[in-house]
Parts: sequence; structure tokens; C-alpha cells
Amino acid sequence: APRCWYVKLVAALDKLGFKPSQADPALFIKKDENGIVYLLVHVDDIVTTSVELIKKVKAAVGEAFKIRDLGEAKVFLGMEISRGENGEVKLSQQRYIEELLQRHQLADAKPRSTPLPPGSKVLPAGDGETELVDSTEYRTLIGELNYLATSTRLDIAQAMSVLARFMGKPSKTHMGLALGVLRYLAGTKELGLRFGGAGEIK
Repeated sequence: APRCWYVKLVAALDKLGFKPSQADPALFIKKDENGIVYLLVHVDDIVTTSVELIKKVKAAVGEAFKIRDLGEAKVFLGMEISRGENGEVKLSQQRYIEELLQRHQLADAKPRSTPLPPGSKVLPAGDGETELVDSTEYRTLIGELNYLATSTRLDIAQAMSVLARFMGKPSKTHMGLALGVLRYLAGTKELGLRFGGAGEIK
């Protein structure tokens, strides 16, 4: 079923001049004398960058599928979307970070300036550390933080790569370091990805 949906969608968008991106088959690009339009698809949600083309896209996709227009996107896949006057678009996850801070009782915690303490050596449990923590709780936190690292917070990706190695047998130290990443996010929750009006996506 997902493949059939994609094939029908590609056919509908092809009629409008959209081609799948080489970088991501869920990103469709249309270039013409009016400029460039980007259209992003996730399962059955579609986001586009052009106000002028929205009606045409809705009509073409509406011929093949039943659709609903939810208006201008403010949130997409848990990412908040804000727009600047100069055409800049910012993706951030401040609300998600605030939810994580509440969930892990860190809403009032003192923020940290780096994801991991400088010079920290993260060793497996047993190498001087014998006190283990609940692996389910640790894996849940690592998964929550990895979602941020792969979406809008690339600045924590290296720390998450290190901490994810210990999901099978996490120690109290590992949990403390993971919660420290969350404390770092508490002080930088407004950060995100910015896409300006210049440059080209291929």
C-alpha cells in the first residue's frame, strides 16, 4: 500500500512539473521561470513552500486522493515551523524539549553549557562503575534524545552516539550523562535549523 500511494503521488505531482529530489525521494522540487518550489511528503502529510502553487497542488493531488487542507504549517512531525520576513524558515523543537524536561523532573534544573562535560571518559559498566540503572528507562531517554539529534539538534549527535553504546547495561554514570544532555538542551531549547532564502537544494 505505501508503494502504491507513492507511485500515484509521483504521477500526480509529475503532471505539475515536480520531480523527486536526488537527496530524498520524499522531497519534490519544481523549477520554472517563477523560481523554485519545494514540496515535502511524510506518509500522507504534504508541506509546500509556495502559496501560489498550493491550489494547483491541492487540485492535482485531490484528483487522485481525498485531501484536507490544514492551513499554513506551524508544526510538522513535532517540529515547530517559524518564518521570517526575509523568507527564512526555522525548524525547532522547543515544546518537545520542555516536555522532556518535565517528564524527567528537570524543568527547574540548572542548564549545562556543553552536551557532555569536557574531557569526560565514558566507560562500560564494570570498568570502575558497578551501580546499574533500569535499562528500559535509559533506552527511553536515549531514544527521546536521539529523535532530537536526528531532527533539529545536530549539536547533540556526538554525545548521543557515545551514550547509545551503553543501552544494554547502563550505569548510574551513563544515566547522569544522558540527563546532562537534557540539561544542556534546557539552556539551548530555542536553537534549531535555519533555512535562508539563498542557496539551492538538489
